[in-house]
Amino acid sequence: MWSFVLFSKKLRMHAESEEIRGRRKLTREISFKRTTSHNEGGAFNLMSDVTDLYIKKILACCASEDLIMSREDLESYLQNEGVKFRILTFKEHTMTVEDAERQLGISRERIVKSLLFIDEDGKPILAVVTGDRRISDKKLRKACGARKLKLASPFVVKEITGYEVGALPPIIHWKPVRTFIDSKVMSFDKVYGGGGAVNALLEISPEEIKRLSKAEVTDISKE
Repeated sequence: MWSFVLFSKKLRMHAESEEIRGRRKLTREISFKRTTSHNEGGAFNLMSDVTDLYIKKILACCASEDLIMSREDLESYLQNEGVKFRILTFKEHTMTVEDAERQLGISRERIVKSLLFIDEDGKPILAVVTGDRRISDKKLRKACGARKLKLASPFVVKEITGYEVGALPPIIHWKPVRTFIDSKVMSFDKVYGGGGAVNALLEISPEEIKRLSKAEVTDISKE
């Protein structure tokens, strides 16, 4: 349901604009297959409650560069989920582990980096590791069952997650992303990751990252 609220918000923002900027070819499928078990007799498809015209307008909005995820979207989602968190903003950017370490004044092992990979079938895989370690290609391929993995380009990262590289949080992305969390991340009570903007960091419990992203926890890192 939250996804539909986000769609509506983006549509209103789009409608209020005096002109459409950066309209590009729609290359992604928009799905309203979110279901709930509250209705009697089985799953409920949200599309049945939305008019065809409204769906077309939403799809048109999706072709605009206005449609990106933001720090505000992340904050709204976490508030709606009742999650204990903080989003810290800074005057300077926090796009790298080194930048975040300098701004926070803490050890880099408590800073998590979220890296997006694409497998041989074009499916996205998100790997979350502590800032003092690197992704093990071999371990990650074994965990997700892929033969090949390549690091997603900045353009692909934005197309799939809605966020810029350097702002990518470990949760709530534009498209569903299979997520793997390195075991070491779970040893901390709270960690700091991308906060939805290049000058923001999200403070959150690793357990909440796991729960919200339905992530799999395993060893995917190397020194």
